[in-house]
Parts: sequence; C-alpha cells; structure tokens
Amino acid sequence: MSVAVFVADWRLLWWNHSWAALLGDPSGIAPEHRSLVRSRFPIPGIDGGVEAWPVRSDNAEATDRAIVADLRRASARYPGDRRLAELLRHTISGNPQFAKLWRGGAAGEHAEDRKTIEHPTVGEITVNCDTLYAGDTDLKVVAMTAPTGSEDASKIELTRMTSLTSAQ
Repeated sequence: MSVAVFVADWRLLWWNHSWAALLGDPSGIAPEHRSLVRSRFPIPGIDGGVEAWPVRSDNAEATDRAIVADLRRASARYPGDRRLAELLRHTISGNPQFAKLWRGGAAGEHAEDRKTIEHPTVGEITVNCDTLYAGDTDLKVVAMTAPTGSEDASKIELTRMTSLTSAQ
C-alpha cells in the first residue's frame, strides 16, 4: 500500500517507500514546496508538487472541487494560519480554475478518487485513492491501492521492488 500523510493545507508531511516508488521520491523537493494544491492547481513561476510524473483523476473536476472545499474548511478552522493564507492568496490570484472553485463557496472534505499514474518504468497504473482524516488533528492519510492480484497491484509491487534495487 502506498501511503502519505498531509497537513490541513495539503502539504506533504510523510510518505512510505511504496508512495515514493509509485509517484516519485518527494525528498528532493523542499518541504515547503511539497503541496498537493500546487500539483492540482499550478501557478506559473511557483514551484511545488507531490508527484514526479503525470497523475490523472477519473473525475478531475470532482477532485478539484473536493480539495478546494477541504481548503475552505481548513481556512475557517485556522483563520490565523499564515502559511495557509499565503497558499490561498497565491492560488486564487494565480490559478483561474482554483479561483472559480473558491468563489463557489463549498466546504467539505476530500474522501476518495480513482487515479491513473503514468509511471515512467511500468506504464499506466490505475489505483484507488482514499483519504482518511485523523480525528481533530486535520492530518489526512492518503492511501493508494489496487485490488489484490490485479495487474495494477503487480505494477505497484514492481515499482517498489525496482526502486529498492536501484537504491542499493
């Protein structure tokens, strides 16, 4: 299972080896730039992201709405958080799609998605992406899985094994 933990503003805090093998190792990205928001809503001239290669959501519009709604909830919960306020200010002014969704006013949580990862070694891998919320901490545990015995599960294992071999 590929697992990562994100904080309230969708900054990547922790990931396991399988996550790094599946999406690319984020340790080469400065911690303040490891942002799912920057991946989903890029801004010209501003670095950031959490994956090394393309990831497509089956329903990108629903995923984008859910992330924006979750950020709206976080901004209400943490009105004095400067990092969150700065992220919102830059993203609203720098990404028209984000600004449009933000103006929509929805609040909520991002829970699940189905994604296809364009892995450079093993090709396309389709995964289920589930987000679990860790109580009142606003930590988000994101797990990417594929059905046991499926071709996609085999590809996930192959990425993990290949990255272990190349790391030695």
